Amino acid sequence: MTVDPDALLLEVLDEIPVEYRDRYASLARREYPDRAGLTVELAAYTRMVRQVATFVTALDPDTADRIAATCSRLVERFPRAPQAGLVAALVIYFVEEDEDDEVTGVLGFDDDIQVANAVCRALDAYDLVLPLAR
Repeated sequence: MTVDPDALLLEVLDEIPVEYRDRYASLARREYPDRAGLTVELAAYTRMVRQVATFVTALDPDTADRIAATCSRLVERFPRAPQAGLVAALVIYFVEEDEDDEVTGVLGFDDDIQVANAVCRALDAYDLVLPLAR
């Protein structure tokens, strides 16, 4: 069965809160490292979060670990385009600094969880949907 990449991206974007759509959409159009490179990015980011959390008590490294685990499972489960591009965009969305900085932002990782869940739902990976942390 052939999957229309544009339709799949629109399905993800429909699930993402409006304030995060533009950033994710721009990431979904970029080229990404291979699966091994994405795994390295996730590991480096979660290590950094754990280190920063020793100084910033509001930062929740356990939530970062849960998001990273979901990302890792998606990377393994969807190795081919167009799904792989959506997963890669999610990984980069999670690990790159954004307007809602996890360290100083009010929402913490909530935006990352919402984007991860949108990707999970669009890819029928409902078993990987994360609870929204509050």
